[in-house]
Amino acid sequence: MISRLLDIATGRRVLAALLLLGVGGTALFRLGPYARLKPFALPYPLPEETTTAQPELSTFLGHLGRPGRDLYAALQWWDMINPLLVAVAGTLLMAWLIRRAGHERRIWRFAVFLPAIAGAADLTENLLLRAAIIAFPSVPGSAGVLADVTKLKLLSLMVMVPIAVGLGAVALVRSLKGGLRGRVAVALAVTLVITACSQPGPMLEGQWIGDLRQAERSQRMEVSVDSIGRPATVSIAGWGLDRSPASPLPAGADSLGFTALAGTDTVRISGAVRDGGWIGLVQRGTDTAAFELRRLHPMSDAEWAAIIGTYRTSDGGLLGIAPFSEFGSRPLIVDYSIGRIGPLFPIAPNRFLVGHALINSLFPADTLELTYGPAGAVVGLRFSERDRPPVVAERLATRDEEIRFASGPVTLSGTVTLPAEPGPYPALVLVHGSNALTRDVFGPWSRYFAGLGYAVLAYDKRGTGQSTGDWKQADFAALGADVLAGVRALAARPDIRADRIGLWGASQAGWIMPLVAAQAPGDIAFLIVHAGSGTTVREEGVLYLRNELRLAGLPESSVAIGTRYQELDDAVSKSGVGFAELQRYYEEHSKAEPWLWPPRPADDWFRPYYRMLMDFDPLPSWRRVKVPVLLFFGELDANVPPNESWPPIERALVDARNARVTQVLLAKANHLFLEARTGGRDEYPGLNRFVPGYFDRMAQWLKEVTR
Repeated sequence: MISRLLDIATGRRVLAALLLLGVGGTALFRLGPYARLKPFALPYPLPEETTTAQPELSTFLGHLGRPGRDLYAALQWWDMINPLLVAVAGTLLMAWLIRRAGHERRIWRFAVFLPAIAGAADLTENLLLRAAIIAFPSVPGSAGVLADVTKLKLLSLMVMVPIAVGLGAVALVRSLKGGLRGRVAVALAVTLVITACSQPGPMLEGQWIGDLRQAERSQRMEVSVDSIGRPATVSIAGWGLDRSPASPLPAGADSLGFTALAGTDTVRISGAVRDGGWIGLVQRGTDTAAFELRRLHPMSDAEWAAIIGTYRTSDGGLLGIAPFSEFGSRPLIVDYSIGRIGPLFPIAPNRFLVGHALINSLFPADTLELTYGPAGAVVGLRFSERDRPPVVAERLATRDEEIRFASGPVTLSGTVTLPAEPGPYPALVLVHGSNALTRDVFGPWSRYFAGLGYAVLAYDKRGTGQSTGDWKQADFAALGADVLAGVRALAARPDIRADRIGLWGASQAGWIMPLVAAQAPGDIAFLIVHAGSGTTVREEGVLYLRNELRLAGLPESSVAIGTRYQELDDAVSKSGVGFAELQRYYEEHSKAEPWLWPPRPADDWFRPYYRMLMDFDPLPSWRRVKVPVLLFFGELDANVPPNESWPPIERALVDARNARVTQVLLAKANHLFLEARTGGRDEYPGLNRFVPGYFDRMAQWLKEVTR
């Protein structure tokens, strides 16, 4: 009876139909146009966001209409059962080979069932993955069941493939001896194709990056895979994972998974992998969230450096690609016309995803495509932002030159960025804010000013990057001397207009720039001050603390406690005594106010550093500033609140009888002049745009004062 059924099943027509469906389906789902769209069509959570991340999918489905969408849905179900069709075809071919090879023993008969087991496990894996992601996100252990099914499929494949090859070899040998003819060789080739199609793809090494979404919030998720069989690392800040080692779960052709430890909890990561995308679930106990990652195309430092530059559209708009170390080392793109700023994630040698936000959200992403000239250099770009027409721009022939200059015993290293047009050029020296900052913090501004026709000097603050010295031992006078040394280094160049060198700076630079302009009025032609304070450093610190506590929703009683705590801490830094009182105050209030931070040790390096700066008053310097000044303030700036920061500067400039002063209050701007909702520090990772008018206003003002 079984022999008769096998005779029927292995008939030419049945085998041809199965091969057409199975192998044809494999080609369709792995190689065809459907394969490119398929990962984004599966009904995972957040379908709106997933579709938005791939606008070509929504356009494609819209053109199909209702019948086409129904057909598309049917193709998805065929895709899921295709492994079973392949397995049945493989089973029948193996049975045919066994019988024709003359091996009827039980051990060979057992091999017939291996493809069926593998195919059934593959189908079950697909169904369970879909169910786990759609219906069972809160069921403990669902990810473990999925991993077990994947393991079963892998084990059956590991046994099936060598047996299939062995059987094919036996049949081939017998056919060469004349017992069988070309049919066996053909069947052997088809069998090998089918078993190869059924094998899991290799673990894709490299960096995967994207979003983890939970309760309508998203955060950055990164997975780095070194190579096949070696542990990966996983980073999900909100889940306690920071480059944490991860072990691979058994994976199939359409899945990839890992486990990692967050404290004592096991975190399971599993999902479907297709065409550079990985979509699935992260589970920690009963806590489950959906993720979407993309595999990044690896780029060397030289390849990154080759795309950094300034680009201009046909109507004169500027775009820049440059690092902005305030948000990490990854280069960003800035469209200065509309303020859009986003990090770049390479997915091909000339194609990038542009993150939806500076840190938290990659999706829904915009896209950037680069164009190359005959010599292989980047000559232009096409920036496609959702809901806006694509922007096409040509690369400007700006030049970056390394420079070293002395400031007393300190040697400072930097970059002079020169415009594409011939000189001599008006110029700007960019002045640092607080903390350890290199030239990379100025990337967006260097590219912008060079595009406007200005030479730009950006250098590493003393003690950072390639500069010598120690910023922690430098007061504002020393940092101002560094700025002046940079100005004079530019003035000595024949391609620079020495009478048109100005300063641009943000935050702490607002205390340094008036000091330099007052001390060397003949060297400084103008000032552009981005969020500079008119108070002392200590007063600004207290204002910032109060604003952040209020933005966090704390009551005024907590604000008062925080203010008193800051005053006690400042007293310890100033005098070196009173630490016991500070510690006692912390112990009395920290339980009721858990946000209260532990005090720095009395001998911490920060205390003598802060002692140098805390009582610096910028107003005496402002009273001596005679050059044109452009001051920007952000309406929502929690660090340098405009209502307390601008009036003292305004009075000082009136005392200086300086009539060439322009003050601009930017609506909805935070401390970095990003368009914000509250101005609080906690919302920075989710922002993606400078406020309207910021760059345009600088361009107009600079044109007037440097002509």
